[in-house]
Amino acid sequence: MKNNGLIILFIAIFTVTTILLFYFGNFGSQKKYNWTTTFKHDKDQPYDFSILQQLLKENYEFERIDRNPAEKLPIDDAKNNAYFFIGGYPYHDQKTAEAIFNFAKNGGEVVLLTESIPDSLVYFISAYMNNEIFLQTDIRSSLAINASFRSQADSKNYRFSYKTSAKDSSEFYWTYFPAEFNSAFTRYGSFKEKDNTNKQYINFVGLKVGNGHVYWHSNPLLFTNLYLSKNNVNGFEHLNAFLGHFEAKKWYWDHASVTATRSKTPSVRDKAEKPRTSMQYIFSQPALKFAWLILLAMAVLYALFGAKRRQQHIPILESNRNTSLEFINTIGLLYFQQQDHKVIFEKIMQLFRAHLRRRYGLIFKDEELQDDDKIKLTVKRTDVSESIIRNIFSDYLELKSKLIKNNVEMSAETLNKFYQLVDNFYKAEIARKHSAKNAQTTV
Repeated sequence: MKNNGLIILFIAIFTVTTILLFYFGNFGSQKKYNWTTTFKHDKDQPYDFSILQQLLKENYEFERIDRNPAEKLPIDDAKNNAYFFIGGYPYHDQKTAEAIFNFAKNGGEVVLLTESIPDSLVYFISAYMNNEIFLQTDIRSSLAINASFRSQADSKNYRFSYKTSAKDSSEFYWTYFPAEFNSAFTRYGSFKEKDNTNKQYINFVGLKVGNGHVYWHSNPLLFTNLYLSKNNVNGFEHLNAFLGHFEAKKWYWDHASVTATRSKTPSVRDKAEKPRTSMQYIFSQPALKFAWLILLAMAVLYALFGAKRRQQHIPILESNRNTSLEFINTIGLLYFQQQDHKVIFEKIMQLFRAHLRRRYGLIFKDEELQDDDKIKLTVKRTDVSESIIRNIFSDYLELKSKLIKNNVEMSAETLNKFYQLVDNFYKAEIARKHSAKNAQTTV
């Protein structure tokens, strides 16, 4: 028997190992996607920007800024150049914002594809316009939108939907500029919801600053890898129409302003994040991950087969008896022997009140038991005769007022009479249920 168990264990381990090798050999190399809005510049996830970066490199003079933009931008010779940032929010300090503003004023084009704009850049624009401009955005929840540009003669709509997987879509909060957005900005683009053909929401504006312009598009999601892939012609045409608004020949892609704290060495920032735990490190290495899964499979198999041979016989235990009835009989006998009818009288009324509270939501104080409105409410909710309810309430109050006196005792006949009144209520409930059930069966 022992040899047979070892053979079975060996066969099971071999089978599981073969299955795991087949799985990792055939499916382990398949790429898995992260369907959250990661907005990373160099990554290949659906909502990253590596394809856009590659397209700009192939079609324009391109330079990526990995350090302070104030040191890299040609501020004094800005014409035919464009500063470009894309992402959720650009972290511009005061010095960087001033350099970007001067770049635009000297003839450059500042292109921001962000859901919000930094206050540091707003400060310089406001000072230039001699007024406090309004640059707040709003959001619109929708499953899909149709984006368009006003400068297009055909007013073509480009449809976008927010994907949560290769097959599923979900609602997304699309950012737009509200109607009270500063009128000094020129409206270039907008979107409307899929099922709404009238209301348009501005998502692309521009402002002339000196000899240049500041452009702001509030939907960076529309320029992610998902919409610029080979199979998405609609997204590529939308990008082409967007780039048609600019005359710059050289583009400066700002990667340094992605995070608030920037490293002095860009190569360190571009490396993968260091695993926080040992398990994260194990699963980040294919060989260690494979070894870990094999170890888990062997542990499970050992628990299944090894523990089975050593398992002791479980004795047959007598099933538990329901002692609730015995307990009730014991308590009833105790009260009967003590002949304390007052306590039993109060217990009957307590149980009756608990029944009204639990089933019908009726909670009455003693002084409310004489109120006709309370009695009618009880009749309405319980659908029991008014005479039964009124007799229970009136007899209870009458008996309780007598029992308050020290020398008054309750006889067994009086207790039994009150019990019969309450029991009539329960019987009326049961009769009502049976009649309702018979009516449904007849229909």
